Amino acid sequence: MLVALVIAIVPAGAVSGASSAGAVSLGPLASRGRSGVAVALDIPAPLVRVGISTDARRLTLSSKGGFHLVDARAGRDLWRRTHQGDLHIVLDRKDGNQASAFRVQVASLRDAEEAEAMRARIEAETGEVATVTPDPDRHAFRVRVGQAPTRDAVQAVEQKIRAMGFAETWIVEETAGGRGKVRVRLVDENYNDLLTEPRTMLALPAVEGSPIEVDDKTYRGAVEIVVTGLSRLRAVNVVNLEDYLRGVVPSELGPTLYPELEALKAQAIAARTYAVANRGQFASEGYDLCDTPRCQVYEGVKGEDAMSDRAVAETAGLILTYDGRPINALYTATCGGHTEDGANVFSQEKGAYLKGVECYADEVTLALWRRTLRGATPFPPLVTPAGESIEEALALLSVLGIFDAGTGTPARMAETITSTETAEATRRTLTLIGKNAAAPLPDAAYPSVADLAHYLVAAFGWQERVSLLLDPRDLPSFLGVSLLTSGVPSGAREAALLVKEGIFPPRLGAGSGFLQPATRAFLYRALHRLVARYDAAGLEKGIFRGSRGASLLIVPDADEMKGLPAAREVTPATAPWLSRDAGEGAQTVVDEVALVAGDRLSWHRGADGAADFIRMKANVRGASDDRFTNSFQWESRFTRQELQDRIRERASIGELIDVLPGRRGVSGRVTDLVVVGSAGRFTFRGFPIRTLLGLRENLFVVDRQRDTDGRVMEFIFTGKGWGHGVGLCQVGAFGMALRGARYDEILNHYYTGVRIEALAPAGRALAP
Repeated sequence: MLVALVIAIVPAGAVSGASSAGAVSLGPLASRGRSGVAVALDIPAPLVRVGISTDARRLTLSSKGGFHLVDARAGRDLWRRTHQGDLHIVLDRKDGNQASAFRVQVASLRDAEEAEAMRARIEAETGEVATVTPDPDRHAFRVRVGQAPTRDAVQAVEQKIRAMGFAETWIVEETAGGRGKVRVRLVDENYNDLLTEPRTMLALPAVEGSPIEVDDKTYRGAVEIVVTGLSRLRAVNVVNLEDYLRGVVPSELGPTLYPELEALKAQAIAARTYAVANRGQFASEGYDLCDTPRCQVYEGVKGEDAMSDRAVAETAGLILTYDGRPINALYTATCGGHTEDGANVFSQEKGAYLKGVECYADEVTLALWRRTLRGATPFPPLVTPAGESIEEALALLSVLGIFDAGTGTPARMAETITSTETAEATRRTLTLIGKNAAAPLPDAAYPSVADLAHYLVAAFGWQERVSLLLDPRDLPSFLGVSLLTSGVPSGAREAALLVKEGIFPPRLGAGSGFLQPATRAFLYRALHRLVARYDAAGLEKGIFRGSRGASLLIVPDADEMKGLPAAREVTPATAPWLSRDAGEGAQTVVDEVALVAGDRLSWHRGADGAADFIRMKANVRGASDDRFTNSFQWESRFTRQELQDRIRERASIGELIDVLPGRRGVSGRVTDLVVVGSAGRFTFRGFPIRTLLGLRENLFVVDRQRDTDGRVMEFIFTGKGWGHGVGLCQVGAFGMALRGARYDEILNHYYTGVRIEALAPAGRALAP
């Protein structure tokens, strides 16, 4: 029996501009027998056509169950009925490599008629050829003028444009044409090859549910391969909208880093809205959306995650609207505490819903989610002979049964340790770590630092490390020259190894200090470092979410999460040791800590299950909802020459003199930047400021270091946030979710005056 291979488009809530419902046959594709069963791939509507980033000359297709590759127009197999293994599609050019051309960009305008009027004026006044090109990514029209093979050659055209009063221009590099004939070659795993003529091919999985793999990335639906007019290969993934979102949401807001379902739901609705509002923006190129940050990052099946899949499923079909229309749902990674008005960053984004808002909770909300813990009375200041604080080390060793907290006084810690106490504390440490061999007692009643080094190396079985991992010539690097002026005393190599491994502090003291008796502070500092080295403290860790009665609600930290996180209860002991970790080894025992949702904790459970030691990683980023990322604050440095070279790629400034922030937006972002050069003053506005300077954000201040003549030697940009700062703050959404906000609260906070509505079959949005 002969059957037809078709793509069946099954209606599932069509959107405006979506493919029509019903079985849509792209030609007969291939007539073939399949035991009387039609071979079909069902892709429910609405569909999205995603341009996949691949090599423009070569790509590789495969699928676990095999796949069909057909001429999408003529409906016939291009080679074999079913391909197994890898199939390479290679473009052989006949006209050589494409060249680059340089042009001057004058403006990017929202209105097409305004852009055409500008083009006509430029041509009339300069005699140069100007063009208007749609920019789907910005919903705008680019006006460019001139064309030359080098950047220098087009600078004369730029000067003409500036003379007309256009100050915000720059030189762009484009790929020149190249429409010569090409040959398409199919090559299988055994290097068999076939030349083929069709310029549009369709790859379909032979087994339903088995994705198509393109260059090691797998995609649901079908993959179309097109030879473009510029003689390049373009791959387009034809996929259902909801399946598309499964590959977008975790790529934009990683569930392993930000494991909050409500934040992921907000991201899913924002991403779905962006896709619906921007469908067809690359229609002239043969697809709807790209797979890069220019549109939305799309990783296909590779990026999918159980938690983000759930977020997509539980918000299926929901979008954001304003005045009954889908909004352009822009979003940014992190906003530095405040988002910006859209029009201040993108001149064409004048939507009333893109207004700058604070990324903070009000004080009443913060108070509801704050929890104050009170703990044991801290030790008085306790330090090693080298001046290193050890209060937290002793607190942890006390709950581990290695140290008697009652002896934690400055006088006791400064005393020389006895041989008996050394052996007992070491024995307990060995038992905790899992080394149960009896440790030999030190030779002396009061061991010196050298004796202690020799003893600990033997007790922990590190002798081989000394002989193999420490060269005698390294001793001065770890112990200093003054300790070795009279030769190498006994225990010196062992001490050097312990310094190298971080067990002993880097300074042991000069002269005879190496041979003087070791103090209690010195011993317990070493034992604490050994416990940490073997990760034997048994500390659990997680993120504070709130309280339930006397218990703390904790969710797993990112690197501990397995699958969907569930909050667990941790009950503090009556008077636990409390520690505040400020980073870089600055850990302090305190009598009170104030926890807010999102704080990271680590703790030790005592024999009764209560947390007898709790360490809080100190928050040094304030109370902003988007503080949970290392890119919340940043600093970038450029020499004057480095910044000059970067700016010259966009404007002919001559020698760089200074950069001066001008007007700022509601969030403090720089919306006008004046670049002062020997060739004049040049003003840049909005989003181009960030790309001009190579910064993470427009929310920055500028510092300068000058030479003796007053010329700037180095520019220092210090700022907050990462991205354009408009719309939904992704990390801020996570922070809001941590303190209990629902996805609708998150979206209504970052998008002003919007409604959450369901897609309707006729393309209208209906209130749920």
